[in-house]
Amino acid sequence: MPPKLVMQTLNQLWLQLQKSNVQVAIGRYRDEQS
Repeated sequence: MPPKLVMQTLNQLWLQLQKSNVQVAIGRYRDEQS
């Protein structure tokens, strides 16, 4: 795999991880508020 493609794949995985982390944090915040 060309390095550019590797970087793009890692970037996509990182973005997905960030999104799921944000969703988990929001869920925890809502649980604490109720």
